[in-house]
Amino acid sequence: MSKREAFIVAVNRTPLGSFKSKLRKFTATQLGSLAIKGLFEKTTVKPDQIDEVFFGNVLQGGLGQAPAKQAALNAGVSNTTPCTTVNKVCASSMKAIQLAYDTIFAGHNEIVLAGGQESMSMAPFAIGRGPPKYGGDKMIDLLMNDGLTDSFTGMHMGSCAEKIVQKLGITREEQDEYAEMSYNRARDAWATGALTEVSPVVLDGKTILAADEEIENMPGDFSKVRALFDKPEVASITAGNTSKLSDGACAVLVVSGEAMTKLNLKPIARIIGHADAATESFNFTEAVNFAVEKALKKYGLSAEQIDHWEVNEAFASVVIAVEKHFKIPRDKMNTSGGAISLGHPFGCSGARITTRLALRLEPGQIGMAAICNGGGGGGAILLQGV
Repeated sequence: MSKREAFIVAVNRTPLGSFKSKLRKFTATQLGSLAIKGLFEKTTVKPDQIDEVFFGNVLQGGLGQAPAKQAALNAGVSNTTPCTTVNKVCASSMKAIQLAYDTIFAGHNEIVLAGGQESMSMAPFAIGRGPPKYGGDKMIDLLMNDGLTDSFTGMHMGSCAEKIVQKLGITREEQDEYAEMSYNRARDAWATGALTEVSPVVLDGKTILAADEEIENMPGDFSKVRALFDKPEVASITAGNTSKLSDGACAVLVVSGEAMTKLNLKPIARIIGHADAATESFNFTEAVNFAVEKALKKYGLSAEQIDHWEVNEAFASVVIAVEKHFKIPRDKMNTSGGAISLGHPFGCSGARITTRLALRLEPGQIGMAAICNGGGGGGAILLQGV
């Protein structure tokens, strides 16, 4: 073991709350603090031992300065610990983990707190600062503007994804079948107690939410859910086969090999490395393929050597495209459900899938987590079970 290798030694996340539902009154930073507090309950590492914090957060409007530091300080992290808020849209918290790895590999840090937070329910509306126009000014929905709209084309993320679905020839039936499977897998994961990374949200001694809320909202018949983003005769993406607006946070503790030995910490997984990729903004869903390809090539691996995959279910079509391109058996992919059945809080999801992958791996097994992001980006991270 190299002193400069990076290991995940503790993980924790909140349950994911459905949009405007049980977690609607919690800000992103409050959710972040809850995830971090829960993390410290699962490790002997103390808050004042953290060298640096990287925390994802996309919808920052109205949160105040330094959302990452707000979450960290309110969870007991020292006021002298540098904190950086990361916004790479859906890949934000995966990028936070990548930065943790990079700073440890470079010798800058020994113990890094990473992860991400999001409250889509609390995303505010905004109005321009200039003089009001005659007849009134238009309110801007920051959830839509900053999270769900391509800045370069003005297209909704779903409309961008629909174009790629049609380009790749992915059918409505394939997407609905995948989405139904995601819900069933998520329900099974909860029923069997597999999601050990989740800690209940408790306020004033009362449990607000103990499990991911979306699993109770499975459509009865996916084929009857209306398609949203193109003409009815060609549209295939629906509210049923895409990710759900939601609230939540996830925290990950990453340490160097040296710190792990010194503090007698038990590793969950070793971070092998990572890769990012980029393409045209409207083609963001295919950027996952490019990031995965880049990561495999960078570390001399083939898709066949990957034992488990976690690919963010931004849309069912994203995962289907990865499965087809890399010829991945479905029993290796998203075995505990994903963003379709659990939820997709932008700033949290990259850490959520990395966390799930880390806990899924047996010693020696290799896993890949990958996620697309608005602006035409994608990220991937490789882990090995320890």
